[in-house]
Amino acid sequence: MGFALLAPLAGCTPPYPIHRRTVGTHGPVADFPDVRTIQPGKSRRDDVLTAFKGIDTGIPVPWLFWGRWKSSSAALRALTDAGFEQIPIWKANNLLVEFDDGGVVKHSATIPDEHVVPELERILSVHTASATQSAAPLTVPATLHPSDGHWCKGTITLSADKFEFSNLAGRGCPSKLILPRQILTIGPFAAPVGEFNPGPVADIRVKLRFADTTPFGHETNASLKTGDLFSLLRVLYASKSTRP
Repeated sequence: MGFALLAPLAGCTPPYPIHRRTVGTHGPVADFPDVRTIQPGKSRRDDVLTAFKGIDTGIPVPWLFWGRWKSSSAALRALTDAGFEQIPIWKANNLLVEFDDGGVVKHSATIPDEHVVPELERILSVHTASATQSAAPLTVPATLHPSDGHWCKGTITLSADKFEFSNLAGRGCPSKLILPRQILTIGPFAAPVGEFNPGPVADIRVKLRFADTTPFGHETNASLKTGDLFSLLRVLYASKSTRP
């Protein structure tokens, strides 16, 4: 499913340095801008979108830019079915930039995947009015990883009162699951030690957590498109904010 670990590879060499490579949401990035050029109180939204267009995830709100990329400056040689190959060691990063009503940068942070969900929740809490305008129900594609070696592709539908997963392919998941929305939260995912490829740049992994026991237990890993994760968090926040 696009994720790989160092441990299962036989005949690996120790990691060695290689020419740095960066891949953004639109492919390889030849000249990656310095994120330190983003100045709170000075830089403007149009400047950020132009400079960092190669990593833009396309979040459709004027008060947030989410850039995502993976880079590699080290590799190892590993024995595969095709013989010894160079395997780059990739690391994913995220650039989250908030703007004020005039399009000026308020805050900018470069963070790893495991900090994305808490930071998006913090940003949504600041933009309460916009967050609560999110329409529900929302249906997005998702790949769930309920246990090692098991995965299933399907759709998640989230409304004000229900969480629904429909399984379209794979094994280890029920064909259809409907749960009260109130028992669902989305949490961060920490990559296992030894992973060297986080998968496609446009995807991000999270944990779906359930307050009650479900066929997935109390949590399952999920892979989502970045924009879909943002939309799901908006619906969850809107439901929580409007709850009596």
